[in-house]
Amino acid sequence: MKRGEILTQKRKEKGLSVADLAKELNVSEWKIERWEAGELPDSEHLIGLSEALDISVEDILLGKSDSADGESENGDNTASGSEKGEERAELPEETSYSENVDGADGTETTAQPVGRGPSGHNGYYAGERKFGYFVFVVFIIGVIVSSLVQFVGWVNRPRELTAENYKDYIDIDVTATRNYNPDEYIVRVTAKKDISELSLSLEVYFTDFIAGDQTYMLAFSGNIEKNGYLERTINLTHYALNSGYKVIDISGGLA
Repeated sequence: MKRGEILTQKRKEKGLSVADLAKELNVSEWKIERWEAGELPDSEHLIGLSEALDISVEDILLGKSDSADGESENGDNTASGSEKGEERAELPEETSYSENVDGADGTETTAQPVGRGPSGHNGYYAGERKFGYFVFVVFIIGVIVSSLVQFVGWVNRPRELTAENYKDYIDIDVTATRNYNPDEYIVRVTAKKDISELSLSLEVYFTDFIAGDQTYMLAFSGNIEKNGYLERTINLTHYALNSGYKVIDISGGLA
């Protein structure tokens, strides 16, 4: 019988779980799983494992059960010292699963088996998998909360253009058509969002150095798509400088 099978059988006969045996030996469950997979136990754990499972150290090393230990073809229950010595000299096939090597500081270390994670599940320890699940759940919750906030914001968005919020939805520019002695201006209303049925009354002020200050009343109406615009042209009798504007009345629907 192979070493791993012996250890598994003895553990079950003792009524121990992997966790129980790991706790008794003060090792990780991962080590117990590796031993039962066929890996040779570390030397410092051989005696404790032998006592815990009621199995000889020799049986653990040779990978034989008590009933098969030392049996020969003529039925003798003992084997010569030379035969046992030769058996001890050979490591079973299972030891190829991992390799004990001396580290740089002279201590014995165990190389990790290739192609199998510490816990045997996707290459991660149980704690690492739990942390990964936690991060995933937090991420999903964050996405859901963000989506709900955006949905609530969309539901509660302004539906009408008012004197209080119009700056968030339109830009108003008063621009001279020429820089030298300007006597013609273009007033442009540009939409930041789609606006339906816009109605805008606007006063535009100019400083005229010859005729005195002047005020022009303009009206805009219609539907404007996002980045679209409406404009009006103001022709002055003398050159003048624009001194600002004032929204008198505004209304309209927001998408």
